[in-house]
Amino acid sequence: MEQGAETNSSPPRDEVAIKAQAAAEFAQCATVVFGPAATARAAACEADLYTLPVLLLYRVDSQTRSQAELDLKRPGNEDSSPAAARRTANMLAFAYQGRGPTSETASAWIEKRTDEWTSACLSGQR
Repeated sequence: MEQGAETNSSPPRDEVAIKAQAAAEFAQCATVVFGPAATARAAACEADLYTLPVLLLYRVDSQTRSQAELDLKRPGNEDSSPAAARRTANMLAFAYQGRGPTSETASAWIEKRTDEWTSACLSGQR
């Protein structure tokens, strides 16, 4: 076996530690900014940060909401639980609210919409 080759498919310990530290710091920041009630919502809101930008990209790529919904139903794209499916549906609806971005404003639009969702999530509005 080559030196440094991974023997299994689990992530390296440093990656696990870094993700755990990031999650703890996200929860701590959420508590400071949004109050103690945000602590209970932090994990779900943090998980949304992995999904929401992908859903916003459907809009950036000029796909209709129907096309995005069809893509999300393809094998391998399904949510792991009914609760996750509801969150994804809510985020998709959010992604298609209001005016979409132009190609020049796409990056800033994604950042702004992600900030809006995360703030609403941590304050208990999502």
